[in-house]
Amino acid sequence: MAKTDFAVGLLVGGALGAALALLYAPTTGDEFRATVKEKATDLGGTVKEKAGEYSHTIRDKAADLTDTVREKATDLGGVVRGKAADISGAVRDKAADLGDTMRDKMGGVQRVQEAAEDLGQAIKDI
Repeated sequence: MAKTDFAVGLLVGGALGAALALLYAPTTGDEFRATVKEKATDLGGTVKEKAGEYSHTIRDKAADLTDTVREKATDLGGVVRGKAADISGAVRDKAADLGDTMRDKMGGVQRVQEAAEDLGQAIKDI
């Protein structure tokens, strides 16, 4: 950015200096107009040239940045997929453990119910 600011300042300063030099130089009106036209044409060419250089630089930087963003997005996608797989596996394991625990608990409850029914029948029989 500093190089760009310096280049723009150099161009503007050069143009102002040239204009001031022409204003104070003892020339005729026709000579002055021809000189101004020539300097303006030169300055316009320089500006076009610099703009072309900067546009190429900007395009190159944008392409580099795009490639970097794509690479980072791909890397991040891989990390996210890996973490999602890890979390999914952990959830499956916990669900299986919970299912086993619930089956064990339900078996105990069922045995208690059966014992209560047997006790109830035994009391009726007495």
